[in-house]
Amino acid sequence: AQAVLGPIHSAQFQPIKVRTEQLGESTMAASGEPEVKKAKTEGESYYRVIDGVKYDRDLLDTVEKCAADGQVGYPEAKKLWADAQDGNKVTDIERATLKYALDNFKFTDKAANFLKVYLEAGTHSSYYKTIDGKKYDRALLETAE
Repeated sequence: AQAVLGPIHSAQFQPIKVRTEQLGESTMAASGEPEVKKAKTEGESYYRVIDGVKYDRDLLDTVEKCAADGQVGYPEAKKLWADAQDGNKVTDIERATLKYALDNFKFTDKAANFLKVYLEAGTHSSYYKTIDGKKYDRALLETAE
């Protein structure tokens, strides 16, 4: 098989390394480990534990960014709910994270009501929302709100 393919020399792989250095890209940390692995070994976790309770780290980070201007608004609350869904399902930890956010960050009334309704009911499966006995397109109505 070597006669057909020819011998493999380390010099054949040199152009890739040179090109990477020319572009100034590095997928390795200073320690020589991949960045992703380095982050995980330094104590980063998918969770943040507060008072002994596990919360979703990414979701909490997003809440903090949304609340940086003083409060979380309705469009941001909708984004938080969308971010919390894993395959159209909100896990118990994500649900606890959103409840923690409601208790510890300032939300507009509309944003707080939106999250409270969805936390209590989960994702609405009905296409319609009934108001005073009349059916309305739920997505259109919620967008208008």
